[in-house]
Amino acid sequence: AAQVAAMLAHWQQALVAVGFLDPAAPKKLMPRLAQLFNRARLRPEEIHILRGVAKAMLEAGERVKR
Repeated sequence: AAQVAAMLAHWQQALVAVGFLDPAAPKKLMPRLAQLFNRARLRPEEIHILRGVAKAMLEAGERVKR
């Protein structure tokens, strides 16, 4: 559960970075994503993959800002 929560925090940062999530109003999307990921019963390697996706989104967001 802690790994999923940390991954969700990473995803929230990434979704803001790419302009998908309004940082002022994350209250609808993030709980839904939490439900989805918790329902999926992700294995550690799957969490690692999803964190890699979040990292790539953050990097893409930084490139766009430049």
